[in-house]
Amino acid sequence: MSYRRLVHTSYLANNPRSMVLRQQYAKIMIPLLLEGKRIINIDESSVPFMDYRRFKWARRGTKNTFARKELAPKVNMIVALDTEGHVYASLT
Repeated sequence: MSYRRLVHTSYLANNPRSMVLRQQYAKIMIPLLLEGKRIINIDESSVPFMDYRRFKWARRGTKNTFARKELAPKVNMIVALDTEGHVYASLT
């Protein structure tokens, strides 16, 4: 078993404006939860490349270049989680 040191939270996440915004968000959401409303949290991430040819093992001193650049599709991942525990996912 190994342990990893935790990273400190950035100042922007804990500055007074961010804390007030989180408090205002909680003041709106807690009554909705108590009413039994379903709240869906959505997050979108993207993988900017699907071409991993440039990430390879090579001898020291050799170049990792290609004669032409090929365009590869970008993958978007959209994941949603609701308060009832349902997970929704989409890859585009």
